[in-house]
Amino acid sequence: MGRYVARRLLIAIPTLIVISFVVYAILALAPTDPLASFGADPRVPPEVRERIRESLGLNQPWHVRYVKWVIAVAHLDFGYSFMSRSPVIDLIWQRLPNTLAVVGVAYVIGVLLAVPIGMISAVRRYSVFDHLSTTFAFIGFSVPTFFTGLLLIIIFSVKLHWLPFIYDSTLKVTDRTGRSASAEAQVIVGNARPVIEFIKPVAGQPFHFGDTVQVEVKVTDDQPVDCTKVQLNYIVGHQTHGHPISSSTGCTGQFVTTVPSGHDPSEIRAVFAASYTDPGPGADGEGALTGNAEITLDPTP
Repeated sequence: MGRYVARRLLIAIPTLIVISFVVYAILALAPTDPLASFGADPRVPPEVRERIRESLGLNQPWHVRYVKWVIAVAHLDFGYSFMSRSPVIDLIWQRLPNTLAVVGVAYVIGVLLAVPIGMISAVRRYSVFDHLSTTFAFIGFSVPTFFTGLLLIIIFSVKLHWLPFIYDSTLKVTDRTGRSASAEAQVIVGNARPVIEFIKPVAGQPFHFGDTVQVEVKVTDDQPVDCTKVQLNYIVGHQTHGHPISSSTGCTGQFVTTVPSGHDPSEIRAVFAASYTDPGPGADGEGALTGNAEITLDPTP
């Protein structure tokens, strides 16, 4: 057993090296590079792009860059992330506990199911159970995991409510001086926030205060939309605050653009806001999300 494991490990090391070499070569020979986005930004001068390219070593032959990359990886130096402006190794350590927890639970469940099924299939070879389990295993290997994952979430969390689909995630950020801050966000599985689009009026549409404005919105959601729960509001807006004037429910409505007493029409604007809260995937509206949108009209002099 020990020789078998050692032999498999010795085979895995050159295999990983070959795979990394091939992938690196394909990416290096691609027509774009990590600085391709800078090429479309007119704010970045060409000489600045060249200096950045030189600092990252992108002006060197790709095989030289590959050797340097292998040496850096051997020292656990994965560079800096362009998105977060922080070392990649720090991002990996930050996300590793949650990843191991999810993968660990998945492997435990997989072993608890696969070992008994495999033993029964071996004992009852060519039986109906053997054929069904083999077919199920081939289907499981063939279907992408992102599809089966979402399908299981919908079945066991959204539909059957056996597993939670709402969980809290905490993000902690530390700058170079050692100062850190954290924020908590609630993640809802199996639901998407409604998107509201104004059909009428159109932004910038000319109007005079006192006119009747027709309002129509389109709500897009992954669940059936109930227009009776759409809230429409007419607000008179200043530079720093607004005054709610009137409201109605429905995907359509009309509002008389009145002016509050004591306000100069030349200093205010008409703001139309819409909001909609979906039913939520859970029982009693649990996990419901709200979508909002607004549009501003400037009065015609």
